[in-house]
Amino acid sequence: MLDIKSVIKSKGYTVTSLAEKMDIAQVSLSRIINGNPKVETLEKIATALDVDIRELFIPTKEEKQDFDFKCPNCGTELIVNKKK
Repeated sequence: MLDIKSVIKSKGYTVTSLAEKMDIAQVSLSRIINGNPKVETLEKIATALDVDIRELFIPTKEEKQDFDFKCPNCGTELIVNKKK
């Protein structure tokens, strides 16, 4: 599943500003984001955002390497790294 919108936002862009950077119409980029884009198109988006193409996808549970943990006693939040 794709997560392009949140990556766009996290990189400080809007769909409109990214479309301008990519020199395509905002409507076209919106259709791409909400549709089923080709790998080549995803590569162009990833390049424009300066991210790895894998960041455009929501990881499945098996792919997640880290997870958040909240201590039930003190409420401290930790990110636990899974050993590779």
